[in-house]
Parts: sequence; structure tokens; C-alpha cells
Amino acid sequence: VYGFILIYAKNISILLFKTPDYRLIVSVIAILIITNPLVDLQMIIIRYARQVWKFVTVSSLRAIIQASLGILLVVSLRKGVLGANMASVITTSFVFLFAFLVYTRKQYTYKFSLEWGKKMLIYGYPLIGAVLSQWVFSVSDRFFLLRYSELDHIGLYSIGTTFAQPIQLINTAINMSSSILILTVFQKEKESDKPRTKKFLNDIWRLYLVVAIPICLMLSIFSVEILTLLTTIEYVKAAIVIPLLLFSLIIAQSYILTAVGMDLMLNTKPYFWILFTAALTNVILNFWFIPRYSYIGAGITTLISNMVYFIIGYIWSQKYFYIRREIVKVFIFISITFIISMICPYSYLFLNFEVPIYIKILLLAGGTSIPLIIGFIKIEQLVSLFNSIKQKISSNI
Repeated sequence: VYGFILIYAKNISILLFKTPDYRLIVSVIAILIITNPLVDLQMIIIRYARQVWKFVTVSSLRAIIQASLGILLVVSLRKGVLGANMASVITTSFVFLFAFLVYTRKQYTYKFSLEWGKKMLIYGYPLIGAVLSQWVFSVSDRFFLLRYSELDHIGLYSIGTTFAQPIQLINTAINMSSSILILTVFQKEKESDKPRTKKFLNDIWRLYLVVAIPICLMLSIFSVEILTLLTTIEYVKAAIVIPLLLFSLIIAQSYILTAVGMDLMLNTKPYFWILFTAALTNVILNFWFIPRYSYIGAGITTLISNMVYFIIGYIWSQKYFYIRREIVKVFIFISITFIISMICPYSYLFLNFEVPIYIKILLLAGGTSIPLIIGFIKIEQLVSLFNSIKQKISSNI
């Protein structure tokens, strides 16, 4: 696939953007098709060996380099969307080489197993279409921005993506650690209804939301100050897209934490239709929103598409492995905190009003206390959840 895209990068650029000028960007994005899975494979090996500190080192290195290069290439060198994708390629390439040479190269056996090849093919072939849909879902907004938007707006969107990295780091850490814990609890439990597994899955999602959403609130409420401190004044406009992208990541991670029924029941066929629907939704919305609202429209379509992604995946997973959840309270929690997160950047950029710092602190405190107010969680439950999950992690290291 990479070779095809590389050879025909000029033609793809002309087909998508009616100009050959973006062939380098197409080629750089194609490299990510190789480097991203290679990094993910190293993380899987480290996770399988339960080497916590190595995992933390590689994850932290990836986040730090990605954010630093993003700021350097997009803000300082003004490379726009090319710079944002170059940052991703350089980061994934370096992290892969570091993880392979320092940690994982001795874990490879370099021989082919026909038996395991058949097992992987049976389990993985339905995911081929899902992966292609995921790729479209992930990168279509960039292509639409290139086609319908201005170059400086592409830079603004890239900055918003860069400042969403703290949540992406949390999501990555949870994804790499939780799957082993979930499978361990599931396999050890003898009861057919799996009550402990269901409780554990509820606990992880609940704890994730009450930890990640306050971080989103802080980054969103103080986004203007953060961008003013770390970038130049023209990039402060990116503040409005930061909460959109942060909550998109929250919703996408909620899908991963709740739609596990298909994995536990070893049925991967629905993944294609889930991701295909989400990708199609994203493309259709991009046609309408991005020409009208540029980088803000891209953030809106990402948020809506991830909502579709979560809803379909959640409903489908419940059919395979039903878990009783407080979904209404989750909806209230996410909705209220999202509205709070939009107040300050919207007021600054569209109403020319800078919210006083003490009001921002009150908004952060109020948003953080929402789960306690609506009864989604209690303080003693939070402490108990944290200790319980910490104990499970310790017992599985």
C-alpha cells in the first residue's frame, strides 16, 4: 500500500486537490501507514511482558517528541499540515527504533508459524476493512482542510491537535494496560455471567471519565493562556478547537472501554460496519462543515463522528456482553463539562471578552464537581476504585 501511494503520490494529489503541490504531504502520510503499526507492535510486546517502566518510558517519549516537534514545525517553522504530519512520522520512526533497539529486539524469533498464521487470519481478516475505515476516519479532515481551507487555518487545527496530546497520552496508557487486565479478570472468572468482569469494566470507565474530563476542562478553560505562553499570538485562535478535539478523544476512548463485548466473545465482524459508518459520517459532514467553518468545522465533524462511533459500538457490544451502566449520568456529565469547556475560548475569540481568572477557576471547580453533584460517583467510591484498580495492576505486573 505504501509503495503504491508513494509511486502515485502526484496523481493522488491531483485527484484529491486538483494540484500536484501536495504530493509530498501524501507521501508523508503514507509513511505513517508503516510507522504507526511498528510502534504499536513494540508497545504490545512491552505490555505483554508487563514491563511497566519501559512502557511508561516509550509512551512518555512519544508524547514529548510529538508535542515538541509539532510546535517547532507548525509554529516556529510554519510548515502547516506538512509539519504536523512530519512531526508524526519523525516521532513514530524514532520511537520505533528506540523501543526495538533498546527493549524488544531480543523478543523476536524471526520464524514463521503456519498454525498461528491461520489463527491470526481467521481473527483478523474482518478487521482489514475496519482498519481502512479507521484510516479514512483519522485523516479525512486533513485532506478536506487542504482542499477547502487556508494554510494558516490548517496550522491552527494542527496546533489544536498538538495540545490534545495529554489526553491522547492517557488514552494510550489505558489502552495498552487495560486490555491485559480485562482479559485476565475475564479468563479467571468462573461464573458464566462474569459479574466481576462487568464491575471491573464499569470501574475503569468511571475512573477514566472522572480523571480525564477535569484535565480536558483545565486545558480548555485556560487554552488562551496556554497558547499565548507557548505559541505566537496568531495561533491563539486555535483555542476554540482544543475542547472539540479533547472531548472527541474522551468519546473515542469511551468507545474502546465500553465496546469490549465483541473482543471478549471473539467476534470481530461488527468492527467493519461500526468504523465504516463512523468514517462515512465523518466524510459527509466534512463536505458541509469544513468549506463553511474551516478548522472549527473539522473539529465539529470529529466530535460528531466520534459520537456516532461510540453510540453504534456501545449498542452493538451490549448485544454480545450486556453490562448495566449509568449511561444517562455519563451523558449529563460529558454534556455539561463540554459546554463549560467552550465558554472561555468562545468568549475570547467571538465575543471579545476575556473571562476573569477567578471565574475560570470557579468553572474548573464546578465542572470537576459535576460527577459528585449528579451522583455519578462519591469520594469514597473514587478512592475505592483507585485502590482496587491499583491492586489489580500490581497483582498482574
